[in-house]
Parts: sequence; structure tokens; C-alpha cells
Amino acid sequence: MGEKLRLILRKAHWSLALKGFAFGAGWLWLPGWLFALLALFLYFKPFFQPGKLLRSFLVLLGLSLGFSALTPALLPFFSGIGELFAVLLAGLFFLLVGIKDLAFVHRAGRYLLLYTGLFLGVFMLSFWYAAPRDLPRLFLVATLFLTASTLLFREFLGVMRDNLFLGSPGTEEAASVWDEWKLRRVLVWALAFLAFQLFWVVNLLPIGFLMQASLLLLFVVLGSDALRAHVKGALTPFYVLRMATVLIFVTLGIFAASSWEL
Repeated sequence: MGEKLRLILRKAHWSLALKGFAFGAGWLWLPGWLFALLALFLYFKPFFQPGKLLRSFLVLLGLSLGFSALTPALLPFFSGIGELFAVLLAGLFFLLVGIKDLAFVHRAGRYLLLYTGLFLGVFMLSFWYAAPRDLPRLFLVATLFLTASTLLFREFLGVMRDNLFLGSPGTEEAASVWDEWKLRRVLVWALAFLAFQLFWVVNLLPIGFLMQASLLLLFVVLGSDALRAHVKGALTPFYVLRMATVLIFVTLGIFAASSWEL
């Protein structure tokens, strides 16, 4: 029975890999409208739990379109940027459909990796497009940033609600947490607004859009993990000290690796 299950999972993983390759190759070679149709087909086939990670899929689709516009601007600096973006998008889509279709046994870590990768893409595009500081462009960046952040935070809280991180479904503890989160949907907007404020603060630092994106990603990932620890009752003084240490040393590392554009 165990060997049969392993064979089924191995076959499913190959299918996911082909889907990821098709997604990345389609982004690289197909026109935008045809790529969007391909992405919809790959996501909704098979038609299983289509709404489970729909927010992540919409953000990934938006990132794909944003990277299409960003690639020509970066080609003079790195000739392989298109292929690099294609690999990144293919990897994120592989994780997304694997989690949605329950092809992975251990999904929590893979969801966090997907969550982190999507936020990194959102931050990279936002900082790049916010560099020319004309008002219409900044307004568009702000709108898209808030939309993507709200979608991802909403889904993250939904994942916690569905006990992917909290333990076994159906327990009394899980039910009480679910009731608590239903009363705190405003938390999604609070988190998105906080990330939005941090975005404008980090945008003032002259360290380049990649380092700006890395710094903001650090804040969001540590903040999300602290929220998860709080829900699980694991927000201990030792945890806070460890996270503060990580924050300080990684921030210093980002600053040291940055080319300051003063």
C-alpha cells in the first residue's frame, strides 16, 4: 500500500513539473493573452478546490504580466533575465498547483515558500515601478501593492483558519481559533496597511530595488511568522529574542551588500 502511494505521488509530481514547465515556457514565448488562457487552463485542470489558492493564482498571474513589462528594461544589465523570471514563475506555479491539488504530503512549508516568493515578486515590481516618482505612476503602484498584499494576507489567514498550521481539523482548539479569526477580518486590512506604510519607508532608502524588496520581505515574513506563533501560543520571550536577532543581523547584511546610491 505504501509503495503504491509513493508511485501515485511520484506520478503526480511529474505532472506538476510539466505544468510548471508549461507555465514558465508559455510566459517566455507566448503572447500575453494566449499565456493567460494557458495559465487558466493549467490552474483549473483538474477542477479540484479551484478557490483554495485562487488569490495566490491571481497574484501570480499579475506578477507574470508585470515581469513581462520589466524584462526589457533589465535586459541591458543581464541578458538571461527572461529565462530567470521564467524559472521563478514556473517554480511558484509548481508549488501553487501542488498545494491546491493535495499532491504534497507536507504542505505547510511549501505554502510558506510560495507565500514568500509571491511577496518577493510583488515587492520587486513595486519598488522598480515606484522609482520614477511621478504622481500617476505612484498612485498605480500603491493601488496594485495594496490589492496584492490584501489578497495574500487574506489567504494566509485563511490557511491558518483551515488548520494547515494549527493542528488537526475538528478539534475544540481549532474551532475556538476559527471563531476568533471570524471576528478579526479587519486584521487583513491592518496588515496590508502596515506593509504599505513600510513600503514607503523602505522606498526612501537609496539601496536599489532588489535590496529594498529583500528588506521589506524580511519584515513581512518575520511579522507573519510572529502572528502564526501568537495564534499557536508559541510567542515566548525566547522566540521574540530569536526573531529580533534574525531581524538585526539580516538587516545589517542587506545594508552591507547594498550599493548605496546617495
